[in-house]
Amino acid sequence: MVKIEMHCHSAPASRCAKVPCEQAAQILCDHGYDALVLTNHYTYYDNQPHPCDELFDRILRDYETMRQCAGRLGLKVFFGAELRFYHASEDYLLYGLTAQELYDLGPCYQLDLASFYARKPAHALLVQAHPFRPPLKPADPRFLDGVEIHNGCMRHMNNNDKALAFAKTNGLLMTSGSDFHQCYDGGLGGMAFESMPEDERALAQMLRDGKGVCLGGPRCADPYHPL
Repeated sequence: MVKIEMHCHSAPASRCAKVPCEQAAQILCDHGYDALVLTNHYTYYDNQPHPCDELFDRILRDYETMRQCAGRLGLKVFFGAELRFYHASEDYLLYGLTAQELYDLGPCYQLDLASFYARKPAHALLVQAHPFRPPLKPADPRFLDGVEIHNGCMRHMNNNDKALAFAKTNGLLMTSGSDFHQCYDGGLGGMAFESMPEDERALAQMLRDGKGVCLGGPRCADPYHPL
């Protein structure tokens, strides 16, 4: 079995993250992960928007840095992103896209959920992150592939039980992640797979096929699937 962190941010690509790639990689390694999906924020930040190319360059630089740092520790790194549309507050994890494929979509954060879902490549997965974290609300399930049923961040009331029920009711695939931003966020979520996915597209297909097991963190208040 391999354990993969599915929701990880790094500094400076994500403004809210406090841990640079080298330190984040070591923390995840210490918590027994075999791989991680780097899901830095792809969105406007408040009233200080970055041009699309500049924002993407920040994400790409951290991804390449993380690959180098994690590689030295034996960790595999998959590209991902956390997308937020400009006129909304909800967040969506993107799995299955390479960096080039995300870049080719352009400033997709300027779209709305339905428009983006119709535009995204068929092999990519759109998973709503922490859908019941106040004041957020679950999206229309017609425009989702999955739901993050376990978000390990202890700084928020994630209501993971409601996310799990929402996923089951609507037949959506399920993911789990630590929502890593700070040093003490390691080991609070993730997924277990029987084998290591070859690349981003293979990871998305394994999720689509239900081959991942959602894990909850040992320090989490509501671990539905304890490590």
